[in-house]
Amino acid sequence: MITANIEKLNTIMKNDLSNNIFKSVGNLRSNEINVLSLFDGMSCGQLALQKVGLKVNNYFASEIDEKAIFITQKNFPNTKQIGSVTELKGSDLPKIDLLFGGSPCQSFSSLGNGKGFDGKSGLFWEFVRVLNEVKPRYFLLVKCSNEKRVGRYYYRSVGS
Repeated sequence: MITANIEKLNTIMKNDLSNNIFKSVGNLRSNEINVLSLFDGMSCGQLALQKVGLKVNNYFASEIDEKAIFITQKNFPNTKQIGSVTELKGSDLPKIDLLFGGSPCQSFSSLGNGKGFDGKSGLFWEFVRVLNEVKPRYFLLVKCSNEKRVGRYYYRSVGS
């Protein structure tokens, strides 16, 4: 079952992303890009970029979990670890072509503490801050909650 889902995901990523989304991205695929990943985890984003054929010049990862950083560096040794998103200054980075990330969502989870943006999920505002500082050509925000009210906050904050 898991293998079938992974194969299905790979097909979707190759077909839908490559053929549809990147039509609007223009020549992003033919150039090496600078990527900034916030809340990088173990860099699954780099795997996705490889799958769709994007060439990465610099991959900057903002992550604080030492175990996740260890796995990232083992699998992607050229990753530039830049520390906590709360200490990140956009002015310290080169021009960023693609910013992506998904802030922690435990505070919105039905199993979480219910603090919403006042809990760990408040790190979402760091994504918004960095987005405004680096002004990337493209960005992708992973919204982990399916609550409509959270989606409205996301939309109002990152723009129309």
